[in-house]
Amino acid sequence: MIRNIFVGLLAVVFAAGASFTANDAYAAAKINGEQNQMERAQYQNLMQQGNYNEAYAGFSKLALSADDDPAQVGSDMQNAISCLQQLNRQNEIDAFRDKVIETHKNNWMLLRDAANSLLYGQHWGFMISGKFERGPHRGGGEVVNAAERDRVQALQLMVRAMPLAEKAAAENPAVKSEVGQFFIQFAELWQQG
Repeated sequence: MIRNIFVGLLAVVFAAGASFTANDAYAAAKINGEQNQMERAQYQNLMQQGNYNEAYAGFSKLALSADDDPAQVGSDMQNAISCLQQLNRQNEIDAFRDKVIETHKNNWMLLRDAANSLLYGQHWGFMISGKFERGPHRGGGEVVNAAERDRVQALQLMVRAMPLAEKAAAENPAVKSEVGQFFIQFAELWQQG
């Protein structure tokens, strides 16, 4: 009997501790999200003031964080890419984009936004030692146009995003309209070929 009381008390204490832990985790996530929003606004101001290097450091930190808001990470990535363009560091865009995609590979919205960054970004660069480098380059190398290469990569990203978008729409009816827009954009991209 004492053993049953002890087990019961232990279960109550454990359950109370687990609920505090869950509440603490929720509060921490909410605080982290609010802090990211404040940082995002600060980086926007830096960007508007022409402080592109500092803005890039901030936006890239957000975009490369696995804890970034899934709905905001695409915007953070695009702002970081804009900063790289302003800094004339286009040769770093592809590697940065690939890191963000790897960090958020299960986020259909990010995959869509990464595809858009390929479609609407700069399409020319240089072949240097057999490797494509986006943007201007001092010295040797062959100038190449990567529009078709970028389109194919964008299509690949959209294909990767399809099942994730379908799953999101099935789980959350509120995003069905956005998922529908995704499929319309995908169809238009496919037809452009």
